[in-house]
Amino acid sequence: MRHTHPRKLQVYQTPNGREPFTEWFESIQNQETQDTIQKMKKLRTWRAYLTGRFAANPEAAIRYLKFSLEEYQIDRDTPLLLLALRTVVESQGGISVLANKTGIAPESLSNILSSDEAPRIDTLGTILNALGCLLLIEPIADTNHRLKPKCEERTDVNTAAQKGVEHIGEPPLTTSSQ
Repeated sequence: MRHTHPRKLQVYQTPNGREPFTEWFESIQNQETQDTIQKMKKLRTWRAYLTGRFAANPEAAIRYLKFSLEEYQIDRDTPLLLLALRTVVESQGGISVLANKTGIAPESLSNILSSDEAPRIDTLGTILNALGCLLLIEPIADTNHRLKPKCEERTDVNTAAQKGVEHIGEPPLTTSSQ
């Protein structure tokens, strides 16, 4: 499993004691940007910032999950998808709250969300429903983002039924005669 490590936001100080970041921050005129940066300085990690933001704004959490799932479908980055799920789960009360909403044991949820493997589609759907969203199917607008098959030779269901192929979608086993 690939682990992420929180990064601390440290304010750089020059040898003569100046803080260029602080000077830059104080020069910002947009109050919303100043508030965001102040929160990040207090929270110290990006994940802590996101957790706080998503707790206050569930719609932002849903957009984050949607983006993470779209990215997963393109590049199959399971750790990123699971990190996004854990972050949103934490923002919505944690594993115990999710367990109560889903009926899945807390230990099982922890194992699912910290696994190296993507959750099963029914489990993912249950978790997403508990977080206030749906797992939907939409047409792909950009054909460049279609997934490439894992193997070159595939057998469709109809051909498999006609030929009696046991493993649909997997390349046929080859044996070498020696």
